[in-house]
Amino acid sequence: MAEPAGERVRSAMAAVAGVGAVDAGDAIDAGDAIDAGGRAIGVHAAPVGPAVAPLERPSAPVVLPSAPLAAAPEPDLDRRRYFDIMAAAPTAVTVVTTIDPAQPADERLDTAEMASSADAAGSTARASSAGKTARPVGLTVSAVTSVSAEPPILAVCLDRRSRTLPVIERAGRFAVNFLRGDRAELAERFASPVADRFAGVRWRAGVVGVPILVDDALAFAECRVAGTLAVGDHVVVLGRVVAGAPAPPGSRPLMYFRHAFSAWAGPVEDARADAR
Repeated sequence: MAEPAGERVRSAMAAVAGVGAVDAGDAIDAGDAIDAGGRAIGVHAAPVGPAVAPLERPSAPVVLPSAPLAAAPEPDLDRRRYFDIMAAAPTAVTVVTTIDPAQPADERLDTAEMASSADAAGSTARASSAGKTARPVGLTVSAVTSVSAEPPILAVCLDRRSRTLPVIERAGRFAVNFLRGDRAELAERFASPVADRFAGVRWRAGVVGVPILVDDALAFAECRVAGTLAVGDHVVVLGRVVAGAPAPPGSRPLMYFRHAFSAWAGPVEDARADAR
């Protein structure tokens, strides 16, 4: 029996993470992302080629092989219908950020220097020792999921047409900023085609030199790219989490549900027995 498409995606991602399988709760074979025009874009679970053999934990990003999608035995579900189905799953809203490097991606930016030289609007940062300028970029994404705990790896799903995707691939690093419940306007801005999404947005450079939205994020994760996987009209970017901060007690995140933003209205206490 042929392996289901969703299982192929999970197996391929688990191979990069160095683990045997991905729990059903962490599956990413479908999700909602938001493109530059502010529309919801889905990740289709479709055949992506042969299963990938387990790999050693990579020291450098790995690009998993992909193949043209095989013809489906039945017609595809209507695009709008698909979006409406996936909109039934409330998801956290994030802004994925990175730095467009003025130097090669493997030449590390001086993060302390960047943080001290970022202007009040946070729209430009300079690494003066290199005499070059690095530009912050980012976009609104709700297709974010945990993949592995050891090593800590998450996944973000980005539209192939995204202007941010090639920058992340060049830089090899990014941050996932989980937005506060009252930041719907910011989410709309980072999902729009405005020229400078960072204008007036205060940020600092994190451990790997990517923008952390200090006033707008209730939690964040800084990542180095661990691999990519092309699936349908999206690219799954795997990020090995190297730093971050959890949400403070009592905070409410911004959610995306039925094509609209709203603050989380449920309990805000940490339900874990060992929470302190």
